[in-house]
Amino acid sequence: MIPTCMSDIKWNGYTLEQGATWITGGSEGNSVWDLAQKYNLSGFFTDWEDYTARDSNGNDVTEEFDLVYDRLLPARDFEYDLSVEKLENNKTDITKKVALRLGGWNANSSYDYAAQYYDYDYEYAEDIDILSLKYGLVYTYDDFNDSDYHVLDSRGYRYLVQATADEFLDGSNLMLSKIVSKVDTLPNRVRVI
Repeated sequence: MIPTCMSDIKWNGYTLEQGATWITGGSEGNSVWDLAQKYNLSGFFTDWEDYTARDSNGNDVTEEFDLVYDRLLPARDFEYDLSVEKLENNKTDITKKVALRLGGWNANSSYDYAAQYYDYDYEYAEDIDILSLKYGLVYTYDDFNDSDYHVLDSRGYRYLVQATADEFLDGSNLMLSKIVSKVDTLPNRVRVI
């Protein structure tokens, strides 16, 4: 699974990721995970069950949030099943918000909105009102395990790309602002003309 955007800033001696942050499916056979192991990219496996929910006054409301989140789960399962059905059968797309409503979910309270945000807006970095049901499948990385490795490396997540490129780019084989007319895939190499 290739991250879509790798960007970071340096602040107060720390590297803060602005794009990719997790390696989804941290297991052998995942090429990104394999690179993280090769280059010793530091981080930790995220335990999504270990959290504290707080209200606007800083009070611990984890128990209340958990009850609301449990109400969201059946609608989320419905939304997922509907997304697979629509994609496999080339049916008309709808938003994830509409699918959740069809599954019985309607956010009314601040806890409802927090649970919805946690599972959708935060996960996709986009407003649930416009998220495509068909083309926004989540939890679909079946080729690897379901662990999420949170990268916390001072070199930044992008180090994986830089270090890999450094292995074969020596300055003589890097050309910028050139027109590519053909790409041939050959055994163990690629030829770009």
